[in-house]
Amino acid sequence: MPDLQARHAHSSSSRAAHNAFARRASRAFVFLCFGIGAVAVAVPIVLRLTGGPDTSISQYYWNDDARDLLVGMLCATGVFLVLFQGLSRWENVILSLAGVSVIVVALVPVDESGDLSRSIGHVAAAVLFFLCLFVVAVFFSRNRLGLVEDERLRRRLAMLYLFAGWSMIALPIGALMIAGMDKAEGNVIFWIESAALYAFALYWFTKSFEYSKLIDGSVGEVLAACVME
Repeated sequence: MPDLQARHAHSSSSRAAHNAFARRASRAFVFLCFGIGAVAVAVPIVLRLTGGPDTSISQYYWNDDARDLLVGMLCATGVFLVLFQGLSRWENVILSLAGVSVIVVALVPVDESGDLSRSIGHVAAAVLFFLCLFVVAVFFSRNRLGLVEDERLRRRLAMLYLFAGWSMIALPIGALMIAGMDKAEGNVIFWIESAALYAFALYWFTKSFEYSKLIDGSVGEVLAACVME
């Protein structure tokens, strides 16, 4: 009998430790999603604070005060996307492709004159980055929404994913069209690109909210737990 009680106590202790680890792992997942969005939000703000050319985000590469910050933040985002694990192999492949693309955007700068015809590699990588995120936001987000029990919340999350996804493809295309027609005035391209980055951030913030609900907590509670534990 004592041996049976000891085994039972050990089993209960093991389950508790396993559950505690699972909670921490889930919180770390939410923390990563939130962090990716936070970096995206920071990019336009940090660049504006450095001064320099603000005709487009890419043009800040040629600002000595902003270059390292721009390259660093974009490369960090790329690494996060490559390391992020979704719920399917294809989602992981597409996110990894997006990660590699944004690293190429950082390391293959736009022409200093701003001539897009001389910046094909940079432009193609940027378009591929947003196209990949569009596919993930619009199509792959459905794979998780079935786990959300609240129907009203499920519909709202679906709308946010659709809005973020379509914005991430429509805004960059709009910026390219304006730039190609030489219709851009002042820093309009910069703000359109910033809006596209904020749509990217919205996708990751929405994902953070969705995942936090699936582990029975608010985003704030989950982030606080990640910091405190």
